[in-house]
Amino acid sequence: MLSLLKKILGIETNPISMTVREAIELVVDESIHKIRLIGGYRKKLRQPVETALSHCADLAKQIPATLDISAKDKTSMALINGFFNDPDQVRKVVSESSDLKDFLDQKKADALYLVMTMQRLEKTTFGSSVQGEIVVRDVIENAIYFEDHKVILPAETIEEAFHSISLGLLKVLAHQALEHTLAMQKRELELEKLQDEVAVKLKILEKDRKQMAFESIDAESKNLVVESQNLLDGIEKELGQVETITIQPDFYLNQLIEVLSHPGQYISVNLIPMRINRLGFFVKEPSCSAEGTICIAEFNIGAKERRSVVLIKCHRDQLERLP
Repeated sequence: MLSLLKKILGIETNPISMTVREAIELVVDESIHKIRLIGGYRKKLRQPVETALSHCADLAKQIPATLDISAKDKTSMALINGFFNDPDQVRKVVSESSDLKDFLDQKKADALYLVMTMQRLEKTTFGSSVQGEIVVRDVIENAIYFEDHKVILPAETIEEAFHSISLGLLKVLAHQALEHTLAMQKRELELEKLQDEVAVKLKILEKDRKQMAFESIDAESKNLVVESQNLLDGIEKELGQVETITIQPDFYLNQLIEVLSHPGQYISVNLIPMRINRLGFFVKEPSCSAEGTICIAEFNIGAKERRSVVLIKCHRDQLERLP
């Protein structure tokens, strides 16, 4: 799901510096360019962008400690194996990462940081647990597994990795404003189509009434005409409001300001506690404080989209050895 990745973390690794003015231009580039036609748009966006930047940086900091596989210890490798179905899947994910390929071609760094994003799924399974000296079997567990892995945003330092994540989340907020605007425009088209359909239906009903002028018209027919006319009036009223809103340049700017000023309503992060069970699979834990538990960050975009994120540290030779 590359398009979703580009929403969540869709930027290249940049030097760790960005002025508020540059951030303003970034969000305008990612939303609606017509905003630049509005006088003083930078001044109006300054405070909302600062608010959004702070929120995105705070979210990035909530990502748990980096999973260091450079030492190749058993615990780290067991965790990596838990994220994937088999070694072939690891090779496929690494080989398909254009970000990683470009990084290895252009950079000489030995150690590097990778952002791995995944789609988290759950299913109920039966496992086993140890209670004292007794092994209890057929214990119901919520197994966690992952699919649609992507490796993106390789960086030489952990600071660069967090910076890239923060800016990627800022772009998500800009996309949210754009999507709301596009939804308004879509609604306008739907209303225009519905207006035509109801208008045609009403004309047919009125024609039938004229043909029946000398006959008795039943109450049901009269009600149908009245209901159709009321529906058409409502459509025309809403259409007029939508058209008035969407043709105003300030509408686009206000949408962007609204999203950037309340970033927590559009992007949030949860920590998902897990542990490796006796069979080598992840199972859900009640909290991150339990012994043997690891936590991953899961970013929620709006009400529907979510993406799990793990930071990995590794060595160049570990990646280059993969066929």
